[in-house]
Amino acid sequence: MTLAEQIREYFKKNPSATYDEVAEAVKTTNSTVRTNVCRDLKTGRCIRSEDGSLDYSTYFEKDILLTELVEWKNETRREWVDMLTRAAEKETDSNTMRLLIKEANKLMKEVTK
Repeated sequence: MTLAEQIREYFKKNPSATYDEVAEAVKTTNSTVRTNVCRDLKTGRCIRSEDGSLDYSTYFEKDILLTELVEWKNETRREWVDMLTRAAEKETDSNTMRLLIKEANKLMKEVTK
């Protein structure tokens, strides 16, 4: 875990922590913590709440949402592969069967990404 990630994790658990507290916890300097927080504020990884605490919730939720999206896409592709496979089983035209199987193989390769 990088130093920036350690700082983010600390603020996630302790949003009202001071720069000195974070610096001591992750074994760095106050200046380094300030630099990382300033960078995170500018890039939108965190926001400063009205009470002065740092809110990294959107940064951490983004990864969860992205993972859920990938899982949903994979699940949908698997369903499509099943549908194409069932259609190919009922098909008698060899060209149509080849196209269905080709499309199913393409989808299966995408699922593993």
